[in-house]
Amino acid sequence: MKQADVPPIWQHLPFHRGYPVPYFVQWLPDASGESMPNFHRADGRKWVTCLKFKKCWVCSKSLDKASFMVTGPKGLTNRVGTDCFMHEACARESIRLCPHMLYQKTARRDVDSDSLILSPHHDLTKPLEIALVKTGAWQIVHTGLTYVINYQPLAVQWFHYIDGLLVAKTETLAPVDSNGWKRAGFKVVPINKL
Repeated sequence: MKQADVPPIWQHLPFHRGYPVPYFVQWLPDASGESMPNFHRADGRKWVTCLKFKKCWVCSKSLDKASFMVTGPKGLTNRVGTDCFMHEACARESIRLCPHMLYQKTARRDVDSDSLILSPHHDLTKPLEIALVKTGAWQIVHTGLTYVINYQPLAVQWFHYIDGLLVAKTETLAPVDSNGWKRAGFKVVPINKL
């Protein structure tokens, strides 16, 4: 991918091997000590920053009133997400350009790190469908192991794999029933306590 092919909203991001590096990616030293992006690890400090300061998870710029998440069927059903909110354009471009989402054959990888604690809502099984979700109200909850975002879905557009590539299953965002979106049984955490 050439930098000229990247959406304008991502031109300020660093590049690695031809791809823009989303804001959320954690940078770790390689064997030589050079800092390299680790695409399958999200930086927890950036997660907190995005929530506290209403920044986009992908581009790091301020979010407007409308915010979006990308999730699978399980995340939409549970109304729980581990990734932060995005601009609609960033979410759509992520679906279009992220190799992990675009190609069905790219499996999720577990992270070989003792310091990583996955939420019980984090499923390493790659879903067959991806949902672009317009979100409303939200709260941070503690599952007993980690923090997650409990969100109110307002509308959803579905994507699925055909011949190994992710394509739109529905043409536009459609309203969804968001009654009862708040999760019971989890401790709600004020954002200033993160």
